[in-house]
Amino acid sequence: MNIARSKANAWFNQLDYLRFFAVLWVVGYWHLAGFVTHQGDRYWLSGITQTGLGLLTLMSGYLAHRKGWPASSGRLLFQRFVRLYPLFAITVILYYVLGVYKIDALWKMLSLLVVAYGPAYPLTLWFLVMLFNFDIGYAFVAWLRRFRLRWFFYACLAAGIAAWAVFVRPFHDVILEYGTPFVIGVLLASGRLNKKYATIAAAVVLPVAVYLFNQKLLWKQARYTFLIVSLSFLVFVIAQAVHRPNRVDKVFRWLAYCTFGMYLFHRLVYIGLKDLWMPHGRNAGYAYLWTVGIGLTILASWVVQTGYDRLVDGVRSAWQRRQGRLALRSSAANGGV
Repeated sequence: MNIARSKANAWFNQLDYLRFFAVLWVVGYWHLAGFVTHQGDRYWLSGITQTGLGLLTLMSGYLAHRKGWPASSGRLLFQRFVRLYPLFAITVILYYVLGVYKIDALWKMLSLLVVAYGPAYPLTLWFLVMLFNFDIGYAFVAWLRRFRLRWFFYACLAAGIAAWAVFVRPFHDVILEYGTPFVIGVLLASGRLNKKYATIAAAVVLPVAVYLFNQKLLWKQARYTFLIVSLSFLVFVIAQAVHRPNRVDKVFRWLAYCTFGMYLFHRLVYIGLKDLWMPHGRNAGYAYLWTVGIGLTILASWVVQTGYDRLVDGVRSAWQRRQGRLALRSSAANGGV
C-alpha cells in the first residue's frame, strides 16, 4: 500500500482519490445496502460497482508495471504477499469463525483458487483473491521474459490455459471482465498503448457499451466487459489529465492507505454493529452504518495496517542488520587469512 512518489509520477496523488472513492462505493453502498434490508433495482448499480472494481484492477496493473518488468519475479511476489496475504488470510479465517464463510469458501479463498472455481459467496473478498491471481500471472510472464524462446513459452502457457478451460474446468467470467483492464494498465505503464488513440476509442465505445448494457444485449459478460473497460479507462486518463496538486492530497493519501483494510474489514464491522444495535428504518440504518460503520472501518484499517507495516518493516530491518553483521564477519575473516 506504500507508493513511492517522484516528480515524474506526481499524479499518483490522483490514484489515491480514485482508489478511495472506488472502494468507498463498494463498501459504503454496494455491500452496505444488504445490511439495511434494501436492495432495489441493482442492475445499473452493479454496472457502476463493477466499473469501480475495473478501475481498481486497471490501477493495479499500471502500478505493477510502472517501473518496468521486475528484475526478480520471485522477489516481487514475495514482497507483495508479505505485505498483503497475512492480513487477508487472518480476515478470511475470521469470516469462517463468524459463520460468514463455509469450509468450502475457506479453502478456496486461502488457496487463491478463485480463478478456477469462481467467487466464493458472499461476494466480498473474492476481488482481492483475483488481484493476487493477476499478480502471480504477471510475475510468471515477467519470469518467462528471461528466456530467448519466451514467445514459444507464452504459446505453451496459452495452450495450457485453454486446455484446462476446455477439458478440466472453465475459468470464471471475472477473468474476462477484470483481466482486460489489468492488461490495459500494464500496457499504459509500458507506453505500448497510445493513450490518445486509446482514449478516442474508449470514448467511441462507451455510448455503444451503455446502449448494450441498458438493453441487455449480447451475453452478460460481454456487455459488462465493454462497460467496465471503456468507462474505467476514461475515468483513469481524465483523472490523470485534470488533477492538480492541492492541500487535501495528504488526506486522501492517508485514506488510500486505509483502502486495503477497508475492503478487508468492512463486513466484519457491519456485522458487529448490527448485532450490537441497529436502528429501525432504512434511512436510519444507512445513516448509522455510514457514520459509525464506515468511520470505525477506516479507523480499524489504519490501526491494523500501520501496526502490521511496522512489524514487517521491523523484521526486515532486523534481517538486513543481521545480514550486514554476517557480511562484516565474513569480510574480516577473509582479510585475516
